[in-house]
Amino acid sequence: MGMKGVITCLAVRPDGVGIELLGLESGAVFHCSTVCASHSLFHYPAHSSMVRGLAWNTHRSDIFLSCSLDWSIKVWFQHSTVPLVVLDVGGAVAGLTWSPYNSSVLVAITDECRACVFDLSVRVCKPLCVQAMAQRRPLTALCITFSPFYPIIFIGGEK
Repeated sequence: MGMKGVITCLAVRPDGVGIELLGLESGAVFHCSTVCASHSLFHYPAHSSMVRGLAWNTHRSDIFLSCSLDWSIKVWFQHSTVPLVVLDVGGAVAGLTWSPYNSSVLVAITDECRACVFDLSVRVCKPLCVQAMAQRRPLTALCITFSPFYPIIFIGGEK
């Protein structure tokens, strides 16, 4: 199956083996080789709506995340087209990332500016913590990441 559509996000595998993920507006995710740019290794029928974020696990280089406007986060093993875990966060997901400190911890930010922290080794069904961002005016969250030095999360938005 060929890659047709608008690319909405990209994630390069952190161990430098020349693998990247491409998320499409159609909801598909493609696992591609950077050595042979026209070759797709896997096609994941990931989501029913636009893919908004992809992230490789820094501890397990064969595991990655995808998120979408369809309210879901999916955990994938790179050699399977069926997700390992599907998480519903109750709103469109704007971005997500794995923790650099723990292989089972991830955090996602929704369009409603709620940060959802999951630890898949403790509880898979629902987040350990959901934190709404305090705000005086409407804010649109676009990305989220962990600090590489301190146990804190940074959230970026349109402003």
